[in-house]
Amino acid sequence: MDVSYVRNSVEKLQKNSIEMQRTMNKEKAKLRSIVISKEYIDQDVSARKTELKERPGLTQLLEDVKSGKVKRIIVYRRDRLARKAAQYIEIYLLLMEYAVEIIFSCQEEPPIIPGRYGKYFEYLLAGLIEVEGNNIASRIRSTKMSNFMAGKWLGNLPFGFKYDDKKVVQRVAKEIAVVKIIFNSYFNKTSLRHIVKELNGREDTLFRGKKWDTIKVLSIIDNITYMGVRTFSNGNEDCIRQDFEVLRVIEPNIWLSCQKRRNKERRTVDKNVYRAPFLLSEKLVCLECNKPLLIKSQKDSKGTIKQKYICPNKDEHFDSKKRVIDKDEIELQIQSDIEVYLQIVGLEFFDNILTQYIKTNSTLIQAAINDNKRQIKTCQSRRARLVNKILSLKNGTSEYDKRKREVEQNEVEYERLNKTVENLLLKLDRIQELASRSGMLLDIVRNKRIRLQELTDEEKLLVVEGIIEQARTDGKQVEINYKFPFGKSWNVIEPKLEKVMGIRTQPMHSGSQKAKYDLSWG
Repeated sequence: MDVSYVRNSVEKLQKNSIEMQRTMNKEKAKLRSIVISKEYIDQDVSARKTELKERPGLTQLLEDVKSGKVKRIIVYRRDRLARKAAQYIEIYLLLMEYAVEIIFSCQEEPPIIPGRYGKYFEYLLAGLIEVEGNNIASRIRSTKMSNFMAGKWLGNLPFGFKYDDKKVVQRVAKEIAVVKIIFNSYFNKTSLRHIVKELNGREDTLFRGKKWDTIKVLSIIDNITYMGVRTFSNGNEDCIRQDFEVLRVIEPNIWLSCQKRRNKERRTVDKNVYRAPFLLSEKLVCLECNKPLLIKSQKDSKGTIKQKYICPNKDEHFDSKKRVIDKDEIELQIQSDIEVYLQIVGLEFFDNILTQYIKTNSTLIQAAINDNKRQIKTCQSRRARLVNKILSLKNGTSEYDKRKREVEQNEVEYERLNKTVENLLLKLDRIQELASRSGMLLDIVRNKRIRLQELTDEEKLLVVEGIIEQARTDGKQVEINYKFPFGKSWNVIEPKLEKVMGIRTQPMHSGSQKAKYDLSWG
């Protein structure tokens, strides 16, 4: 079928309206004797700020293309399809793969040229589309900033204000009265709960058609607009602040008093929050599903903060309760285990081991990165050859299908290699971070005589990050993999048997050894 696609941006200053595009597409269809069977619309959607899957109209269009329903697409210009170069190329290659004809209704828009030279031309235009989009966004920001500074545009107005037909700011009397009630009540030490109750007990005091709650009340109290002040942030530049008398609702003394109370209440809440860091964040994974454990802090019925490590797939495991692990229990075990590990390794060898680990792993990881980057270039060259080959073949033939499968396999390999490089770069960053702080780590180990309980939270984090590669647990036992010398230990978690430490370890035999170790020096 022959279809039409239209899209306009969220920016009201842009001229490519839905109606204008629809009219131009219909005129083009009439000139070409085409009957438009379906129209796909993305209204108020920015192609520069969103991904393809976030645009329902385009997503449906591409799905219909893949199912073979679409033969021709009429669109106003290329930038209606995409504003990012990578997105446009992805759409273009997909449409070429399914032999879909693209017709532009804008007379100034150059048509798509078949063949390899046409493909290179589209790649060039994709870059120009993205540059043009960025320039338009920059001009719109500049226009907004100019209008803001001149008092002609104040952005989205808060509760209590609206624009009239001439874009002049007007007060909404009933809403302004509610704003004053909120500030005066808060100024007079009324609790937030009572303010919410009072507002919901009155008539005609809804917050934009909804009942009030604490969050909505705080959004009013925290909004400096009611002091007659508006701010504008222009990209990476500093925030611009302007005073507008028409927006002033609250007197300065009431505003300042309310903000002092807000700051005091924030500090009161913060005092009850336990801020000890999670030592095993991103290092502790589930022994069964191999997923990193999530971290969570919440209050119990007594108001005490409880910190837990939780398997994201805990409900899928047989013993789901064991997949919620007390932070203090397992971290005390890890610290105790590290002390034993360092005693076995020997402090006199730790310096050389650390240095060798950093040097060897940095070299190996960098070599792996270079190798994967070479393979990525090979994939890119293979992609270009395959696409050129497909463009010269007839859709539906066995050779065409074969080349299409090769393209798909090549794209899967390309994505895998890029993901591998990304992970390797993260590992290299961690190695380099460890190298930059190795001196501090050695000082901690030597000066504290490996008594981790005596360290500060920051020092504990450094030791755990510097020594442990990964810890795996099922809630009953924990496997600790050390960075060097490729050591591993197993411990059993039994919090009920030893309340002081929270954990008891499982020895290899009846001696004094604290945990079972498997150390490989190869």
